[in-house]
Amino acid sequence: MNLSVIFHGDWEVYAHRDPVSGKRELLQEHIARCEKYRIRISQERKLLKIEENFLTKLGLDKDDFAGKLVKEMIDAVILFHDLGKGTPAFQKNKMGNPNTIPTKYWGDDSSHSFLSAFLYLDFYLYEIKNGFNKVEKEQKKALIALAWELSYVIAKHHSNFESMEAYLKNFQLKAEELLRKWKEEPVPGFSQLRYFYEIPIAKSINQYFMCRKAFGRTENDIVHYFFIRLEYSILVACDYYATTEFNSGFEMDCFGKADASKFREIYERSHLMESIRKYGKESYPRKKWDGKEKI
Repeated sequence: MNLSVIFHGDWEVYAHRDPVSGKRELLQEHIARCEKYRIRISQERKLLKIEENFLTKLGLDKDDFAGKLVKEMIDAVILFHDLGKGTPAFQKNKMGNPNTIPTKYWGDDSSHSFLSAFLYLDFYLYEIKNGFNKVEKEQKKALIALAWELSYVIAKHHSNFESMEAYLKNFQLKAEELLRKWKEEPVPGFSQLRYFYEIPIAKSINQYFMCRKAFGRTENDIVHYFFIRLEYSILVACDYYATTEFNSGFEMDCFGKADASKFREIYERSHLMESIRKYGKESYPRKKWDGKEKI
């Protein structure tokens, strides 16, 4: 699976921009870097075996339709995680991209993580629904639950975890507004929505709870808990390494066995991080405590 399946705009889309030099990184380049680090981490930390054990716990075979789809869904987290950066707002406001299309709805909000998660869900819930005849009922429940949980990983890759319930409540509010706008004006360059055009957001969320309930308070519930956090850690690490490589040219080649202080120092000195720190200080200045106000 590649980017052209979801995004088919004939203009360049950027993922990062150096605020000093103005150098830009194409979204395809960032995804390729992230995928490179995903492969390296997988090989060094033996992630393939962990994934196979996870499939076994879910009652899936890595060689059947459901098992192969889960493998694709896991790998696609990298592909989808920054897809929301393709909106005209992000390209114009964050990337300074002059090749943006004027739009009614998509020219102001530059946030990207939620849209990326929404697009991931729309794509894979549709694939699961269409492959219904190829999977058993219990397998389908596992696939639906996993799709929602991996969307949570994408939505949270720039922020802290919250409860799944809080995420879903927030998802419903945001997704219904996003869908309303999309029906009036699809985001330029993106493939048309499929699943959420057919299935109401609230019904889809209820379906997740029904599927998740099937696991109960069992060993599978614990397995899910740790696996989702593992996938979150992998995505954040790959994004971190790939962004640092673009900013500094430093390529990480050792994972989990070396002192990361040199790498962290390079990342923190990058123009990107300097601009983020400056923005934070200017936009959210710390208030000096006068000894009276409760902390």
